[in-house]
Amino acid sequence: KPSKEQPPAEVQKIRGVFIRIGRDGITVEPDPDRVSKLKSEIVSILQAGRLEPEVASRMAGKLSFVSTTLFGQIGRGPIGPVYKRAHQHSQTEVTPVLSQALRTLHRILEFMQPRFRPWPSLRPAVATLYADAYFQAGDDAKAGKRRLHSNLDNGWGFICRTNEGITYSCGRAPDSLVSKFCRSQAYIYFLEVLAQLVCFVVNKDRLPPYWIAFCDNAPGATAITKGYTTSGKDQAINNLLSLIWAFIAKMGWHPHFEWLPSEFNMSDAVPRGDLEVALQSRWTPLNSDLNQLYSILERVAEDLTYATGEAVEALCRLKFRFGRS
Repeated sequence: KPSKEQPPAEVQKIRGVFIRIGRDGITVEPDPDRVSKLKSEIVSILQAGRLEPEVASRMAGKLSFVSTTLFGQIGRGPIGPVYKRAHQHSQTEVTPVLSQALRTLHRILEFMQPRFRPWPSLRPAVATLYADAYFQAGDDAKAGKRRLHSNLDNGWGFICRTNEGITYSCGRAPDSLVSKFCRSQAYIYFLEVLAQLVCFVVNKDRLPPYWIAFCDNAPGATAITKGYTTSGKDQAINNLLSLIWAFIAKMGWHPHFEWLPSEFNMSDAVPRGDLEVALQSRWTPLNSDLNQLYSILERVAEDLTYATGEAVEALCRLKFRFGRS
């Protein structure tokens, strides 16, 4: 529109986002006033317990622009329920899933940081993450259905390539943790998400702002980008996804999550303890236990406020060692 035209300048403001053009690249950062208004609007909706479709439509539009310019894929999941409400013309009540999405978005807006994108000629560092998981149903598999128990054999594994080298690890999710997340048919879904979470948490001090994560399980690959289950049966997993989104925002990362076939997943054999390639290649193993991380996740399963607040800070404080004993 002619009324919104701006003269050429190194700094432009577009729909509540400042775009700064510099010698080394472009910096995108939110207008503090726009962020403050969005947060206030979210609080008002939660206090009232109502969100009309028309209001949801406008809010989704504002959030989507901020998401695509500042935190990319991680915004799609929690914005999804807001878009859904925009098309539910007969509903106004804030449902549990919508409430969780709004609370998570409020936290992401608090953690949101300016996004710097170097010019392509500067070749910014990019890390590559591979994660995988498995579980063995054994005699519990009947007629195509699996009875999910916390003591089923399971495993997770990852391989992470950064400018500092390649790290790897594998392990088993403890029964106390699995019992919090296996209340539905989403057992392998949880394990795949867990494998990705473990990978970027333990490597958090090595990862650059931009990285790509590969997973060969379709539900696990799309969970982090498309988000919440809406049935209400998987509240624990919804909390886990909220933690992931808030943590990524806090770290200032701009990841990309992608599915790939198992035969191309470098970590495919790692969850079962097959480390032949890693050992031959002299990659660097994780040399820390994950008991503190597991304890955090157990509490996350039961408490959304903790998941998007104290848990994020707790993950940032964790320290991990790499190298052979």
